[in-house]
Amino acid sequence: MVFPFSPPQIPRAATEKPRFLMKFLVIDTGIGFEHAHRLHQDGNEVYYYINWQKPFPKFEDAIVGMGFGPNKVLTFGNLIEKVDWIVFTDVGYGDFADFLRRKEYQVFGGGAMEKMELDRAWSQKAMRKYGIPYPDTKIVNNINDLRDYLKKSRTGKKVVKISIFRGDLETFIYDGQADTDIQILQIEAKLGPFKDSFQFSVEDFQEGTEIGVDTWMRPDGTFAVPYFVTLESGMNGSTVGRWVEKCPYWHDILVKCGQIASNFDYYGPLRLEGFLDPGGAVKVTDWTIRPPYPGSMIFLDVLKDYGKLISSGAKKVEISASEYCACGNYFSDYGEDRWNVIHLSKFSPPRFRRAVISDHVFYSIPGSDLIATVTAADSKPEGALKKAGKMLGKIEVNGGYYDSDLAKSFPNLSVIQK
Repeated sequence: MVFPFSPPQIPRAATEKPRFLMKFLVIDTGIGFEHAHRLHQDGNEVYYYINWQKPFPKFEDAIVGMGFGPNKVLTFGNLIEKVDWIVFTDVGYGDFADFLRRKEYQVFGGGAMEKMELDRAWSQKAMRKYGIPYPDTKIVNNINDLRDYLKKSRTGKKVVKISIFRGDLETFIYDGQADTDIQILQIEAKLGPFKDSFQFSVEDFQEGTEIGVDTWMRPDGTFAVPYFVTLESGMNGSTVGRWVEKCPYWHDILVKCGQIASNFDYYGPLRLEGFLDPGGAVKVTDWTIRPPYPGSMIFLDVLKDYGKLISSGAKKVEISASEYCACGNYFSDYGEDRWNVIHLSKFSPPRFRRAVISDHVFYSIPGSDLIATVTAADSKPEGALKKAGKMLGKIEVNGGYYDSDLAKSFPNLSVIQK
């Protein structure tokens, strides 16, 4: 199946013949095209597929990444036996990824380990079995039980989460105020007749510093080093982190995570999020069995060779940057609803969320207020954040906005400097 028009091509000199290192098929949901782009930048032949299929497919969903170099494809079945690696950049294809592994195809990402992200009740049982600390949690099985439990709770604020369907409900903090009661009513309306059988996870609210870690797990349960210890801002989605060989907060937890990963023969990215208490202990709140977005744009800019990392079994993480890295985000009020020309001052293009290149012009595609992410590195976290904020000022889009002072969102930078 082909696109019903001639896709724009990046010009190549008439005498130049492409010499590809490896062939990759990247299977995506539309959020991770920059991973396909980076593999192409490394000199690989890349086929990039987005699951565009709906009862009424949208052109704008299928063409993300057009013009950036990877071969855009509408189907992928005929490519599986023609590529060296199949890469999954999001969850949702777990059974298929494991089927391919059983057939001895080389697969990066995806697999049954997605349950750790998509099934919170199951994830908590696994963490309890392997001694991974997590907040006290109550699983409730319908909207009325959720409402009753929250009203009767005597232990302060609660964090309400669901499994899988984040498009219907993002995590929110219940504090008994009117606006959070309204949120529950909105959830009830969305669930319709299933409100009486839908499962919710309710965690005790955690005081302390929210902290994360990113690495790549190997099928034997070991993990790549250095790994990336991060702080994230809920204000602007920015990230700052440090590449370390051994983090006192996370290392023992990662070892236990490896025991879980080895049960699934999992090979691919892993992100954990949790809260660090004053005593230096982390309680894990979330698993991500995929690259984090937009934080993984940092990896794409600092890894020396992304394709080599994948094909080598993540034996060694080689980065071409200082130990502290940060990213900042550029948004547009019009990003959800309209096409926008992206104007860039003279600097290396940022990483994009939903974009195409046509006639050498960058366009954002409707569907996200997040337009682009810039990354920077420095010997100090404050320096990396300052550089990223300055770079955001070199982007211009209609209705655009960004936070130039990223450091103010991170009052606890000392946490990642230990």
